[in-house]
Amino acid sequence: MLTAIAAAVLASLLTAFVLRVASVGQEIARHDRLIFERNQDLCRWVRDSERRRLARLAEITGDNNARNTLRSGGHQAGIKIASELFREQWLTEASGILRDFWAVVDSEGRLHEIARRRATDYPSLHLPEDVRALLEKWRGPIPVPGMEPVSLDDPAGIEPEPEIAAFERDGQVKYPRRHLLSGSCYSPSSAA
Repeated sequence: MLTAIAAAVLASLLTAFVLRVASVGQEIARHDRLIFERNQDLCRWVRDSERRRLARLAEITGDNNARNTLRSGGHQAGIKIASELFREQWLTEASGILRDFWAVVDSEGRLHEIARRRATDYPSLHLPEDVRALLEKWRGPIPVPGMEPVSLDDPAGIEPEPEIAAFERDGQVKYPRRHLLSGSCYSPSSAA
């Protein structure tokens, strides 16, 4: 009787383990797709925001031209405020994408790691060259015709937001390859 109960429990555990292992591949595919889609969303957001940024700067210049204050400090201040706003919005967007990325990494355990060992291409976040160039333009200084360029305070600079600064500089955040025997935990700062 005890043997039959033990066999039933063992069979249940084995079945649960097999089902869990079978679901890992689907979870990895879902995670990879999520990272890919969030990365696409971020790049689209930067490109769309550049069009909005240029329209806003043209609007500020047009307003100052209509008031005959084109070469005034008010024009430069308007350009500075609008430009810094776009950098702050980028900071918010990039922070959200990075949080989503690390949430996926943190949600994967040993079975995912074993399944990913066969993969040659781990998911990662990438900033294409055109997006990196736009972000560099957003960092300033912003040219103002007939005046000194406008310097900006960069909320996504090295000191306050090192992970975002590294993402901009390197153009990517890589999925960390863990080592089964090390048992080490990865965090965004140690994944390089």
